[in-house]
Parts: sequence; structure tokens; C-alpha cells
Amino acid sequence: MLKVVKGDVFEFGLSFENVATELIEKVVFACKELGIEEEADREEDEFRIRIPGEVTKDFKTGFLKYDIIATLIDEQEVTLVHRQKIEVLERVENGG
Repeated sequence: MLKVVKGDVFEFGLSFENVATELIEKVVFACKELGIEEEADREEDEFRIRIPGEVTKDFKTGFLKYDIIATLIDEQEVTLVHRQKIEVLERVENGG
């Protein structure tokens, strides 16, 4: 399960064993409940999703579902991760 604190940078890497990376054109993190589709950056055989704190500060808290969708070089789409959980946590400010 992925977790993010509202206002923090949300970043994680992805690698896939069941799809040859040379066949992947792009990878997208999608969460309908957050209204977000973020394309991953490619770093050799890994893909990195990075969502800045300016965006995560507006996320609604709680448990949500996300998908990871790959577009292949032949323009076909493959859902590699389907309806997995992400937990969005409220930022706790330090008093004092």
C-alpha cells in the first residue's frame, strides 16, 4: 500500500517483471478519486512517479484506489496495477 502525507512530495519507483520495458512507451499513475493522471519519468528499466507537494496538499484524506497503466509501443494499453490502495494522511503540525 502506498502512503502520502498531504503537502509532501509523493515519489516512488516502478519496475515490471511481466512486461519488457523496451515495449513500454509510457506509464501513468491514475487515481479517479483524486482526479489525477501523472505520467512517469523513465530511468533506464525503472519508471518514477513524482507528484509535488503543491498538488498533494489538495488530496482528500483517507483510503483511495489507484491504477498503473502502461501504453505500449504499438499503442495498446495494459493495466499493470489495478485498484490498489493509497492512503492519504493529514499533515500534523508541530506545536510550539
